[in-house]
Amino acid sequence: MSTLDLPIDKASFLSAQQECDSLKRVWNSYEKDLSTSHCGRAFKYEVIDNLLYRVCKTSKDPTEVGDKQLVVPKSYRSQVLKLAHEGLFSGNFSHRKTGGKLYKKFFWPGIGADVDRFCKSCEACQKFTPKGRVKPVSMSNMPLIPEPFSKVAIDLIGPIVPMSDRGHRYILTVIDCYYGPSIRPMSITERP
Repeated sequence: MSTLDLPIDKASFLSAQQECDSLKRVWNSYEKDLSTSHCGRAFKYEVIDNLLYRVCKTSKDPTEVGDKQLVVPKSYRSQVLKLAHEGLFSGNFSHRKTGGKLYKKFFWPGIGADVDRFCKSCEACQKFTPKGRVKPVSMSNMPLIPEPFSKVAIDLIGPIVPMSDRGHRYILTVIDCYYGPSIRPMSITERP
């Protein structure tokens, strides 16, 4: 984990906001009415101190009204994502927690998908996050197979490194599932 060098000044950020292709739709709706999100909140884009913000105007939660989210241009998004997920005080949390931190202060079109992709592609998270546990399958009786080679289980393993002395890199396993009279265990009455 390294510290991030963020050479950002207001003039270059404003210029990037105005020139970003992905924000053209946002700039077009800047002067228009409120836009509503799926959570029952209504937002309006406003220019505050020469920067574009997304401001919450109505919400079910009264504490959210008036919250401002800085609209981030594409050229700065990776830095914001790194800071929120991999920064010194970020802790490489899940996409939900990372997104929760970001949504409070930042916005851009497609932010949720970007956060999800960024967190899933994080090298540290892939190495050290415990993977899901597979629940054991309940045991059941296997059907009896009446004749040899009517049901066969085949498995191919490989490539195996290092390869064998003869240059083989794969193992083919074939198992006959036949469980006929010559193989089954004898009951006490059948024993000689």
